[in-house]
Amino acid sequence: MSAQLPKSQSLMPQWFGSLPSSRQLLIWSGAGLAFTAYGMTHLPSPLELMSWAGLAGAGVWGIRRFWRTSDVMDSAVVRSLTLTQVKQAIAQTQLQLEQLVAESPQGLSVRENDTAALLEIEQSLSRQTLELQIVGTRAVGKATLRQLLTQQLSQTQWALTESEAIAAEVVQSDGVQTLKHIDVVLFVIQGDLTQGEWLALQQIQVQRKRVLLLLNKQDQYLPAQADLLLEQIKRRVEGIVAAKDVVAIATAPQPIKVRRYQADGAYEDHWETPLPQIQPLLDQMQQVATQEVNQLILQRAHQQTLALQEKIQNALNQIRRDRAVPLIERYQWIAAGAAFANPLPSLDMVATAAITGKMIQDLAQTYQIQLSLDRATEIAGVLAKIMIQMCLVEASSQLISSVLKGNAATFIVGGTIQGVGAAYFTRIAGLSLIELFEVYRTAESGWRLDDGVLGQIVQRVFGQHQRLEVFKNLVQQTLHRLKPEGEAALASV
Repeated sequence: MSAQLPKSQSLMPQWFGSLPSSRQLLIWSGAGLAFTAYGMTHLPSPLELMSWAGLAGAGVWGIRRFWRTSDVMDSAVVRSLTLTQVKQAIAQTQLQLEQLVAESPQGLSVRENDTAALLEIEQSLSRQTLELQIVGTRAVGKATLRQLLTQQLSQTQWALTESEAIAAEVVQSDGVQTLKHIDVVLFVIQGDLTQGEWLALQQIQVQRKRVLLLLNKQDQYLPAQADLLLEQIKRRVEGIVAAKDVVAIATAPQPIKVRRYQADGAYEDHWETPLPQIQPLLDQMQQVATQEVNQLILQRAHQQTLALQEKIQNALNQIRRDRAVPLIERYQWIAAGAAFANPLPSLDMVATAAITGKMIQDLAQTYQIQLSLDRATEIAGVLAKIMIQMCLVEASSQLISSVLKGNAATFIVGGTIQGVGAAYFTRIAGLSLIELFEVYRTAESGWRLDDGVLGQIVQRVFGQHQRLEVFKNLVQQTLHRLKPEGEAALASV
């Protein structure tokens, strides 16, 4: 039986949808920067100015993200690991876990699962069996393939997971959890890749899982059509799945009509069902099992170790953030009081550099980073310079002024704008430093200030806090603390 080659109607538009997500990201980022360049040729209002700045930051972030994603995709193909490297990563994770236990209010009791997970990873290095999972959309033949493999595979080399085959949609939404205990993925399709299959395939590839892409139901096409479709798929997944790993199979061939002739020339027709055609897949799996088993075991252990490191670091960051945010709030009100008591003709962030510097030093100690007060004050000056160069001070001061006109008619005095502005920028500085300290972990090569990275972080944090309701809320809180009846509360901080 023949069939027409399937159309890629699900890839909309085809030229864009068929691109890897990293290249789609680059296109969107370029568009963002183009719109920003256009906006800079006009005279925007303060709100428009902040919007253009945010879009520019998104464009720069997108391009940097593109290059990082490209690096990950390329290294997934060529990267190899040694047993020593994986054991070093496990040892680093152990130190990280000990740090978390030391800083956690609950101590060791809440980290028992992480300790057990780390031990399981270490023990997995001695295994020799590869774990296999079948993935695909509905009605592509996953269940039939599972039955065939159960009969054919050597249990000393391969272990099919106990769970049933996984839908591609599940991989898209929760691929990390779904495939974290898998070495090799058999991704089954029955025609040209759809958008959903493409996204699921990328999710699997980002996790550095070994993939064999299987074109099932090849018996439904004429031989020339099947060959053409297979080559088309190989071109589409180039850079993600090697050409040799794109294999055509037929798990349940359709019956074919067979005519048998008698000696007298008479004949009769009957239907026969061909045997399943999965030998090319079995051959490729045998090659993987003999040539790649050690590397795949190391890769999975390393992936699981990095995932555990991220989980531990996120928990550690949350503990430190919970301690850091009250520090920021304390210093933002100190800065507000100082600026209100000694108002300057214009909002000047340098005037609060000493206060911001002491805040930075305290925040650094929370993140186990040692900074002298002089160094912390220098960083405060860098933060002020970054905000001024990005025009954040001018734009925000105009917004603060407009909010005050509408909400504080009875309390508009010279230092109010300076007080609110000092509180706002002290908070932005503090939240930016939290993110910077989370990026530069003390477990690595030490801490250093990267002005470029800090500028990107400030831009992102500012974008998250430039909404009008944020300004209104901060103005109300600041005015409450700066009113005469609130002087005692201000003095207490």
